[in-house]
Amino acid sequence: MMALRAMLRLVATTSCRALTLAFVSGLACGDDLADPERGPSAFEGRPLPLRGGEPLALAVPLRRLTREQLHNTLQDLLGEALPAGFDVRELWPPDDVDGGFASNATVPVTELAVEQLERAAERVAAAAVRRRAHLHACLEPADPTAACLAQWIEELAPRALRRPLAPAELESWRALAQPEPSPAGVDEDPVDAAIFRTLSALLQSPDFLYRVEAGEPTDDPEVRRLTAHEIAARLSYLVWSSLPDASLTADADSGRLYDPAARAAQLERMLADPRAVRGLMGFHRQWLELGALDSLDKDRNVFPTFDPALRPLLAAELQAFVEFVILRGDARFATLMSARTTFVPPALAAWYGDDASPTTVPQGQLPALPEGFVPVALDEQRRAGVLTLVPVMATHAKAGRSDPVGRGALVRRRWLCETLAAAPPDVVMPPVAPAPGSSQRDQLEQHAEDPACAACHARMDPGGLALESYDAMGSSRTHDLAGNPIDARGALPGSDIEGALEGPVALALALAHSEQAQRCYATQWLRYALGRPEGPDDAALLLAVQDRFLAADGHVPTLLRALVVADAFIQRRVR
Repeated sequence: MMALRAMLRLVATTSCRALTLAFVSGLACGDDLADPERGPSAFEGRPLPLRGGEPLALAVPLRRLTREQLHNTLQDLLGEALPAGFDVRELWPPDDVDGGFASNATVPVTELAVEQLERAAERVAAAAVRRRAHLHACLEPADPTAACLAQWIEELAPRALRRPLAPAELESWRALAQPEPSPAGVDEDPVDAAIFRTLSALLQSPDFLYRVEAGEPTDDPEVRRLTAHEIAARLSYLVWSSLPDASLTADADSGRLYDPAARAAQLERMLADPRAVRGLMGFHRQWLELGALDSLDKDRNVFPTFDPALRPLLAAELQAFVEFVILRGDARFATLMSARTTFVPPALAAWYGDDASPTTVPQGQLPALPEGFVPVALDEQRRAGVLTLVPVMATHAKAGRSDPVGRGALVRRRWLCETLAAAPPDVVMPPVAPAPGSSQRDQLEQHAEDPACAACHARMDPGGLALESYDAMGSSRTHDLAGNPIDARGALPGSDIEGALEGPVALALALAHSEQAQRCYATQWLRYALGRPEGPDDAALLLAVQDRFLAADGHVPTLLRALVVADAFIQRRVR
């Protein structure tokens, strides 16, 4: 616990920035944390009732960095001081989810969580100490000077904490970084010990672990304007899922980030940076509810050739597809839902089978591809866009069979922004698999006969049945496991998509051009940015972002620009 105690000493003299209390009570300065009792949003693709005509300051909860954000932040902060492939995501406490996205706004801070944070910080520090020459050039000699250690932490601490440090605060870090004689009988390099101690404390600092947005007073006592460095962090974690770089920090130092045009220029620059792939992947992976992709498994009796080694390949395919559409292509929602090109290695091409054939992509449109990945053209009669990719369909299926209910619920939640009720506690679930000679459609028709099931399943099942052309691994099929011909007729009742949908391609293309689906996609980005579901006070901003997105023909960078240039983006409401 040495590092944690050192951190506590460091922040003990600071003001309400002493978010050390967050480790103990889960609270921090201000009272704008998300309400853990608040239920999910009831927004169903239509604007919420407006409260006033202009976007209001946003209520943004105090959020601990997610595992993915911590991983990216450490990679950008420490660079080559971390060995290749170093990954401590599983060491950090699990992420909490609010509004459908990892947020860590309402997760309680337990003693176990504090211990996990400490162990993770110490493991990172130990790895960096072994490669200390990469932390700073002056640390390479066996016996660097005290001035070198002071220079190292003076440069590192403001980057890690994402703000300038007060002189007294900086002096505390400098003092912690000074070597002390090793105790008798302890064979330890005093410099290594100082670096380990200081870096461990820095990575456990609440200002490092939390998205701190204390803000500054305004004429309205209920509204605080973010500091320029808090705006920089809000931008960087939205677009890169990581900490600000030198350019963002320079604009924060000068105050330029208070200018909407400067924020728009930074957004354009950031989207052109390779780090944008991580941020876009972070959003789309969560939007598509692919949290189970890393542990994906299939019944070997049904899929004997399934290999856990496919998991990272599936994630890489999705990332390449998102990069291809959003960063290398026209960046439109309709293209995301209809593109007929993806990128796979031979191991995944086998799962696509006849659905994919080799193709070429202009060099300027090629995403950064892992070794062995090549572009393939998808059969226009069987596949269209992200919904029909193998990573999505394989994740949203059972171990040995398809899951039309789960797939239909996914479409309702993530494309139509509907809140679906949980199954009644006393409901009798149907058998795991259809009876011999019975299809999934036959089984689901039982829901229509049970009043306890009918209302919800009448909304979920038709959309999922339109995806029945894909088996549990996401491969195309014409017959189910029992030999029944696949009937992939579907529908989305109660949405702005009318009539029957003849299979997955019809479903994907209908969603591509649905106003409700496009408004929902914009809503999902707002939830991702805020770390919580939208509420009535967000309605004006949400409507403005949605309308701008629609007016731009579903152009994703325009959606993000509408969000970051809004006055509400640089304000915070105090409740």
